[in-house]
Amino acid sequence: HQLGELALVEASLGYTFRDRDILLQALTHTSYPRAYSSVNSSYEQLEFLGDALLDYLVTRHVLQRFPRLSPGAITDLRSAVVNNYSLACLTIQRDFHKHMRSMSMALFKVVRRFVRRLSEIEEKETRPDQLLLTTVEDGRGGEAIEVPKVLGDLFEALLGALYVDCGRDEELAWSVIYPLLTPIIEHYSVHLPISPTRQLVEMMPGAATFTCLSQNVIGHHACELVVKGYGRFMGTGRNAQIARSTAAQHALARIKSKQKK
Repeated sequence: HQLGELALVEASLGYTFRDRDILLQALTHTSYPRAYSSVNSSYEQLEFLGDALLDYLVTRHVLQRFPRLSPGAITDLRSAVVNNYSLACLTIQRDFHKHMRSMSMALFKVVRRFVRRLSEIEEKETRPDQLLLTTVEDGRGGEAIEVPKVLGDLFEALLGALYVDCGRDEELAWSVIYPLLTPIIEHYSVHLPISPTRQLVEMMPGAATFTCLSQNVIGHHACELVVKGYGRFMGTGRNAQIARSTAAQHALARIKSKQKK
């Protein structure tokens, strides 16, 4: 059964592992008991390696492919490709999440909620690759769609495992993941994203004041935003940057709504 699952992951990734133990490690969450596992470690180290490698490979590609982009545009494009939302969508599209080994019911719950939310979005779209390209905005409850960090981590861990398994061959690793990333890169190279925080600051220079608050009881960060003439906005998220971005999204929505009237 386990070998069959690993073969499905390999088929989705487009790479056959020489050492399947390292693939198994990449799929093992920290909540999975060691007593039940044939590997001694979770995916944490592989995720750390994959994160750094992905950042480097995508940055290198963007610099080579778009040499005339400004440093700010390069940063925005790279961030759009490697952010947790893009990677989480890839993980779900390729069904990698179905093979993650975890004993955390809370984790499964948040992943299922995110998968359902993406399905709702996908049903409204006509393009087959739109799942990857939808913005992370949702006004319900004062929070952006909460993207489970574990999904992005899983993709990065698989890249880290692939890199180790192939003898640390950067070009081979890139040849495997580039086809997976191509729709995102192509889309954002045409529709260059700008972070909500930067959009707000550029639209309302000197009018926006952010105050990051302490973490709440479930470990989320909160951020209060005051925009002169438009009021107060709250954002929450798993880190301060996401909280600021969420607050900025709500402010932009109100500003644009008022400007249309």
